[in-house]
Amino acid sequence: MHRSRNPSLSFNTRPKALPSPFRRLGNLILTNGNGIYRKRLLVGNSTIDDVNYLLNIKQFSELRGILFTGNSTLRQAFEVKLFNNSSNSQFLILNNGQTRIGEFDNLTNSGSINDPMLLIGVKQNANKGISVVNNSNISNLVDVFNVYANGKTEIISTTINASDDVFTITNLNTFSKNFAIKNNGQVIIGSKASVSHPNAELMINGTVVAKEIYVTKPADWPDYVFDNNYKLLPLTEVEAFYKKEKHLPNVPSEKELKKTDLSLTGMNAMLLKKIEELTIYAVELNKELITIKKELELLKVK
Repeated sequence: MHRSRNPSLSFNTRPKALPSPFRRLGNLILTNGNGIYRKRLLVGNSTIDDVNYLLNIKQFSELRGILFTGNSTLRQAFEVKLFNNSSNSQFLILNNGQTRIGEFDNLTNSGSINDPMLLIGVKQNANKGISVVNNSNISNLVDVFNVYANGKTEIISTTINASDDVFTITNLNTFSKNFAIKNNGQVIIGSKASVSHPNAELMINGTVVAKEIYVTKPADWPDYVFDNNYKLLPLTEVEAFYKKEKHLPNVPSEKELKKTDLSLTGMNAMLLKKIEELTIYAVELNKELITIKKELELLKVK
């Protein structure tokens, strides 16, 4: 067994004859030359190429690669631990390429070799697991995106304009934004070019399917129709109006609706108002009908 002059290092293989510019110390190879063998530190036992080494640090301190071969058993390829911590890794790359950031108990959390390629471990009592910061002011980093240990995801907008997008999903083929969240909290689903309303919190360019929709505290509900002071148009005037205008009084026409948006709450209140008016008309006509019947009965008696 060959031993290094450094008493803290020992190597299990004898030096082999290597072409210049190699210098081998057991499994440590120092090179100083041109071509692919520029100044670097190699750890391994390859003598034929620039690839099959366990560790390959190139000139200018570039870390070329850390390779483990031999079998498919899941194992560490590169590991960083805290000082005086003999068990848990803080940064780990496995031989299948999986990368783990955070505190992991070596491979006890390994699961399957087909697990996600990036795992970030955060303790349950920790605050943030992932943060993206705006480093325009290096002395005052500002969080713009956070993922917490409990799964909560947070986007912090640094833009001033309320209409600026802070999150979007864009179609790769058409480059149209099919989903967008604006800085003012507005949510747009569907093509932005076809839907727009300055006061809406949610805009959808498409069909909405739901089992139930609730409208809280609708304004201007037409109970006033049953007030004694409410002036109900005579049916003769209603007839004259719809024959001329081709729609009912106090109901927007098709032409008007093409110029403005339709409020479902407003339309429901409008339809209810017409139903209440029709109810009053029907009740009044029924009273007249009862009166006519009584008069007819009196005529029969005579």
